[in-house]
Amino acid sequence: MCWHCKTTFHQFARQAKYGNTFCAYIVYQIVELQLPQNAVAKSMWQLFLIPASRGIINRRKASMAECCENTYQAILEKTCG
Repeated sequence: MCWHCKTTFHQFARQAKYGNTFCAYIVYQIVELQLPQNAVAKSMWQLFLIPASRGIINRRKASMAECCENTYQAILEKTCG
């Protein structure tokens, strides 16, 4: 807590449980291979022993979409106008 303004903050930033490579692999399976999220969750367990639920897969997909939004908009702007 800041002694001056009384704002609370975390001294150490929380790191994501799953890294960018894991998330990219999830998006690859969903977009390129057109696998349903249930199948992706099942393959995470079978391949890596990671107990990923459909909800985790969905949240990782959404977070990657959010991270890539600026890049998508820049590409769209260059190609369309």
